[in-house]
Amino acid sequence: MLAAIPPCAAAQATVTIPAEYADREAPYVMEAAGFSQAFRQQIMLRADELAGLRGHALTSLTFRRDVQLPVPLRSGVTNVVVTLSEGAPHPSTASPLFADNRGPEPREVFRGELTLPASPAPSRPPTPSWADPQAVEIAFATPFEYHGGHLCIEIDGRPVPGKQPPAWPIDATTWSVGGATTFVGRSCDQRLQAMVILKDPTPGSSLTLFASGPAQTIAVCLLGTELGEPLQLTHASRSNPFPCQVHVAPFAVPGYVFPRVKLEQITRVEMALPLPLETCLFSRTLAVQWLQMPNLETGIGMASTHLQTVRLADHMHSYPGAMVRSGIAPPKQFPEKGEVFQFQMPVLRLGAR
Repeated sequence: MLAAIPPCAAAQATVTIPAEYADREAPYVMEAAGFSQAFRQQIMLRADELAGLRGHALTSLTFRRDVQLPVPLRSGVTNVVVTLSEGAPHPSTASPLFADNRGPEPREVFRGELTLPASPAPSRPPTPSWADPQAVEIAFATPFEYHGGHLCIEIDGRPVPGKQPPAWPIDATTWSVGGATTFVGRSCDQRLQAMVILKDPTPGSSLTLFASGPAQTIAVCLLGTELGEPLQLTHASRSNPFPCQVHVAPFAVPGYVFPRVKLEQITRVEMALPLPLETCLFSRTLAVQWLQMPNLETGIGMASTHLQTVRLADHMHSYPGAMVRSGIAPPKQFPEKGEVFQFQMPVLRLGAR
C-alpha cells in the first residue's frame, strides 16, 4: 500500500534581494550582462539576505525589467554563462579584481543562449512583475547546493550579433549612508586645481586626492579640520581678485613635487588616503587644501587652493549586496578587472528547492 503513495514534490522557494522590493519598484535602473552589451558582472550577496535558502539547492536567477521607463522593449538573444560561488568575501570588501571576489569552488550553473522577451509598455501606474514578459528567468542546468555563506553570482554575457535589443534595462536599487562634500573659496593662482574623490563615504574605505600645478614645484597637502576663520595670506586686489587663504588646521602635511611630464607646464600629483575602520570616524568631517611653492604670481612665494571638506557617513550600511562590472568586453575574452559599485545592485530573485 505504501508503495502506491506518490513521492512528495520538492518544495519550491524564492528569495528577492533586496527584500523590500519584492513587490514594488526600486528607484534605480541598470543593465544586466549581455542583455544589450557584452560585459562581465559580479553580484555579491550577503549571507544574511539568503538565510531562507540555507540547505536548499539554488535552481534559478531572475531579473525583471524596469517599469519606470514607459516604453516597450524589443526581444533579443544573448549568450550567457552564470557561475556561482559560496564563501565569497563580504560585499563591503568587493575588489575590482573578479578573481578576488569568487569563493573557493566556483561552479558553472548555466551556459547557453537566453531569449529576452518582447515586453510591452508598462501599465499606468506601473506595477513590477516577476512573470514573463516583464522578467527574464535563467533556469540553472545544474542546481547549486547552498550552505549559508556569502554568495558571488558571476555573469559573462555577450549578445548574439544582429539579435540584441538596443536596451533591456532591469530594475535596480541604490542607497545612501550619508556623506557629503563642500567647497569653500577659490585658488589664488588659477593654475592650481584640486579635488577629493569619494566613492564610498564610510570608514574603512579610502579617498583619492588630486592636485595640479606648475611642474617641478612643491605641493603640500593640508589634512585636518576646518578653521573657524581662514588665515589671510594675501588680500584681494585688482590684479588678483582671489586672496590666498589657509582654511585648515592640519594634523598631517604630506609633501610632493609636481612631476616633469615631457613639455607639460601643468602636471598632477595623486594621493590615496585610507580611512581606518573606526566607529569614531562616523559623521566626522575632514578638511583638505593644497599649498604650492615657490610661486611668483602671488607676491608671497606660495599659493593656496580652495578648501574641500568631506563629511563621512553617519553609519555603516548593512550591505545587502554590491556589484562589480567590467567595461565592454573585447571579442574573444572577458576582462579580469572591473569597477566596484558598492551602493548599487540589481533587484533579483533566486529560486530554490
